[in-house]
Amino acid sequence: MLVSVDEARNYLAIDHEEDNLLITALIEAAEAYLESQIGISTDLLPNRAKSVAKVLILQLVSTWYDERSIMSEYGEATKRLLYAISAILKAEDKK
Repeated sequence: MLVSVDEARNYLAIDHEEDNLLITALIEAAEAYLESQIGISTDLLPNRAKSVAKVLILQLVSTWYDERSIMSEYGEATKRLLYAISAILKAEDKK
């Protein structure tokens, strides 16, 4: 996982461990969603793209944790981060 439970809890400003299982599931779901959108495992991303991917995963986890439901539409920030990762991957392919 690109994002640890501790990183997610810090991002969510949560200081208890009661929701660790939920947060873990949300991290895994966000990472799976990201991989389905970019067509590559996050393990294979170049470091620049991993930084962007971590932010996207944290944003998705935050939204899903706060809403406790799956988003029906992508937010603009999500679209921009997906585009940034795709651009980085295309630039890496040209090297």
